[in-house]
Order: sequence, then C-alpha cells, then structure tokens
Amino acid sequence: MSQGFAIPGYPTSLVLTALQITGLTASLPIVTDAGKNLVSISYASFKTNLVLTKEDIAGLLLASSPQFTGLNLSGLTVSKVIVTDASKNLTSGTNTDAEIASAVSLKHTQGTDTALGAIAALTASLPVVTDISKNLVSLAYATFKTNLALTKEDIAGLLLASSPQFTGLNLSGLSASVPVVSDGSKALVSQTYANFKTSLAIAQADVSGLTTASSPTFAGLTVGALAGIIKAAAGVLSATALGAANLKFFMNAAGTAPEWASGLKIISTTYDTATASGNQSITGAGFKPGLVMVLGAVTATAQVFISFKDASYHGCLWNDHNRVANTWGINPSFDCELVESSTVYSRGTISSLDADGITITWNKNGAKTGIADLILLFLR
Repeated sequence: MSQGFAIPGYPTSLVLTALQITGLTASLPIVTDAGKNLVSISYASFKTNLVLTKEDIAGLLLASSPQFTGLNLSGLTVSKVIVTDASKNLTSGTNTDAEIASAVSLKHTQGTDTALGAIAALTASLPVVTDISKNLVSLAYATFKTNLALTKEDIAGLLLASSPQFTGLNLSGLSASVPVVSDGSKALVSQTYANFKTSLAIAQADVSGLTTASSPTFAGLTVGALAGIIKAAAGVLSATALGAANLKFFMNAAGTAPEWASGLKIISTTYDTATASGNQSITGAGFKPGLVMVLGAVTATAQVFISFKDASYHGCLWNDHNRVANTWGINPSFDCELVESSTVYSRGTISSLDADGITITWNKNGAKTGIADLILLFLR
C-alpha cells in the first residue's frame, strides 16, 4: 500500500479480514513514523521509547499479580541471600547468620517443625551434626559411631526399654555352626558341642521323658554301647549277643527274655506194651515243644505207627495188617497204635506238651506184650 492510500467514495473506517504490508519486518513491534506510516522498530528501541520506571513496574505487579517463568536481576550477587533494602528493592545480602535466620524465619513449637529445604553443603545419606561454629555439617558413620561412644550398658538399656526385633544379627566374634551361650558377663560366646552337651547334663530320665512325651521319629539311631539284638525291659535298651551259626532266636520259658537255641531235638526211648494203662512221661527235649513227631514200632513185627501232634491237632498213621491183612489205618483221634490182633493192641494219645518233652497216655487192650521202640522229633 502506498503512502496516503485512499479509495474515493468508500468510508474512511475500513474493516479488513487480513492486511499484509510488505515493507514491515517480521516479529518486531509496529509504530508510526514521522509521516504516520506503519513501520517496524527493534525491541531495544521500543523498550527505550516506553521509558518504564520502577513505579510503572510496581504498579503493574500490584495490579495484575504477574507470574514469571524465570526472573533475572542483574544487580544481584550469585549465591547470596536476597533481602530488601530500605526502599524495598531486592538486593544481595552478606549471608551472615543473622540474615539467614531472619530470611528463613525458622520456628519451632512443641510437636510442630517447619520443613527445612536442601542444604547444598551436606552429603546425602550421612548423619548431620553441628560444627564448632554451629553450622550443620555431614559426618561419616564411623566418626558418628565413635562420637556416640556406646557401651554395653547403653545397648542393654536400649534392648530392655524398647524390645527391638531384628531381621538378622551378625556377631563377628562368634564361631560358625556351634551353639551360642552367655558367659559370666552375659556376653554371647560360642561353645563346642562337647561342652554344650556336658552343660546340658542329660540324664537317662530326661531322654525317657522326651521319648514318652513326644514320640520322636528317628531316621537312624546309633547306640555305641550296644551290640547284638536290641531288646528293652522297663523302658531300658539292652542287647543280646548274636548267637552261633544255625541257631534261632526264641523267647525263654519264663517269657522274660529272648535266647538263642537250635529249636529242635531228636531223642529215642522205649515202651513196654505189657504195662497196664497209664501215663508215660518222655523228657529230654530241653524246651517245651510246639510240635512233636513220633515213630513207633515193635521190632520184627507188623506193629508200626507214625504220628504228629501240636497244640491243637494230632493224628496217627499205623499198620493195621494184624487186624485186617495188608491194610493201613489213619485216625485224627489218637497218636499211637500198636496192633497185635483185632482184640489185642496198645493205643496212646499225647495228652500234653510239657516243659521238657511230652506225656503219652496209653490204653492197653487184651494181653498185649512186646517192647516198642520210640523215636521222637521235638520242634520248638
């Protein structure tokens, strides 16, 4: 647009949607020159032309409460406390204790402390103390601990007063993997297992009580003083020595203790069949048999039998030729049968298993004669 541009016949107050003036400079303030033409002006010249005073700025601040992203005051000194002078202008102080105390205005009332901002001279994560000039300074933990001069009494008092709980406790003076006890001064010390066991003074009664009370289960148990077959009487362990080869383990006749024995015995004897009916006691087994086998015969005759007897059953197999030619008989009602004829015979029943053998009760029928040889096998 040229200077003094006007359009005859149009009103003097134009409303334009956009206006481009090619003679202007981008991003600078616009003013009118002496000829009232629009021209660009530098910010420096624009600020000079404004002639702003402190009063203008103060009025602006009071009126609009402005907010600044940053504020640079060139008249201040770096790293000094900022204070106001007599005219209420911001100025740098001298960082004296009085100025800092006045500027910070720390207050303390019971139960309430104002927060204190970061102090650049301090070191992170270290204790804070005051130096000789009462300034806050950081102190190494080692020095802090030395200054505390804690004694065992202090620690004991702490423990008694607060009942502390520890996630873990490491005492460098102790030995690994051995019991811990207190010494005469009540300090914790390590003790060998041998001494610890001696101090426990465990008696047989203690172990018996433990066993009875808790019924422990052991993966293995070694009793160094015992050798052989372990047994117990009245709750006390003992051992029976191992027996000789081919012996078996039995309970004794009294039922009070185990013993080693062969558990079998063979003996021979005779019986005069001419004897009147009655009992024959056969001994020499050395134990009470649980089973007996008897072989009997009158030599050079057909009078022969085999029998078996235990605590609940007995039976007999015999040659019955003299009663019925060329026959044998079997009967579970008796144990011995010696047949001389159909009317003359001796029949016996094992009536008891005794402490050292058996008793046979014989019944004589007719005028029976002859000596019977008996062979007996006793099994325990």
